[in-house]
Amino acid sequence: HADFKEAISALHHALAHDSGSGWLHLKLAQLYERTGRIALAMDEAKNAVRLDPQGREGQLYIARLHALNHDFQHAEATLRALIAQKPDETDAYTSLARVLHQQNRRAEVAALFEHMMERNPGYIQGYIELARLYLADAEVEKARQYFKKALRVDPGHREALENLALLAEQEGDWGRAIKYYNRILRYDP
Repeated sequence: HADFKEAISALHHALAHDSGSGWLHLKLAQLYERTGRIALAMDEAKNAVRLDPQGREGQLYIARLHALNHDFQHAEATLRALIAQKPDETDAYTSLARVLHQQNRRAEVAALFEHMMERNPGYIQGYIELARLYLADAEVEKARQYFKKALRVDPGHREALENLALLAEQEGDWGRAIKYYNRILRYDP
């Protein structure tokens, strides 16, 4: 904790000279979070947003802190407001999906990712997250479909290839599993 105390002290010193820096407040919030001082982290994140009201990073961080405190209602409201402001940016969708997932609202998570990928078909992480969700629910065929969709966007996506290989192994299809492993080696030797 000595390193954190030193870093916190250095950021306070920097803020004494530049109190108008939202970025510094956000970094201080992150340090407070790492030391378990969530209330102080929230205060600093709010300072960052006050100084940069259009900045998404501070608002995303506030939603994250709400979720850490199991205040899912405020987290969700913050994220939905960000989505309404910029519906084509994926960061708030992904964060909202995590908040909904924490509440075991899987159908809403799936619908959210489906909607997000309609708006942004190149958003590979959406396909991966949906595939993970379906795997967790033991819906193997749906998971496989989304891992394959991810490969259409990025043919060398390691996580998609690894999961498809593992699914093939579990089904005893060693030839297909080896093909996926060979693709991993081809793209990421």
